[in-house]
Amino acid sequence: MALFREHEHEQDHTYRVAELGCGAHAPFHSLFHGRDGFQVHKFDLQRWDSDTTVTDLNHPDWQAPDTDIAVFSGVLEYLDDLRRVLHRSMARSRYLLISYAFVPAARCVDDASYLAEINLRAVRHGWRNHHSSADMVRMISGVGVISAVGQWRRDQSLFLVRNHSV
Repeated sequence: MALFREHEHEQDHTYRVAELGCGAHAPFHSLFHGRDGFQVHKFDLQRWDSDTTVTDLNHPDWQAPDTDIAVFSGVLEYLDDLRRVLHRSMARSRYLLISYAFVPAARCVDDASYLAEINLRAVRHGWRNHHSSADMVRMISGVGVISAVGQWRRDQSLFLVRNHSV
């Protein structure tokens, strides 16, 4: 949320936030709901509590919620069709706030390293897609305007994406 606050946040504005793939701990809801102008709504495959809306981002007919900020933290790697979800989300959001555990460039230098990385991602983590940072920048640039970029723990890219209409 620091990327959003630093680059796009407007004082005295209340933002509707959709935490998509919130998980059991729903960190954005826990930290921001009802504070500093953020109303966070939780979405996940599982109903963690009465405030969680059950949704399946991998369902072909999935419809994105109408919101100001759609947050994808620790969930994009599990998607079958990442482009579809990002496009549908941006069509109904002003901003996307994204984290993505990218395939490190150093693992792409030879086939053995690359395949070992994909095996680790698929077998250990159950991740369904495997993009580099460059892949993500190209994909996201086709969805909206990259407003800010960051990195977390040296293995995850962070993107703030603004809808072209904003």
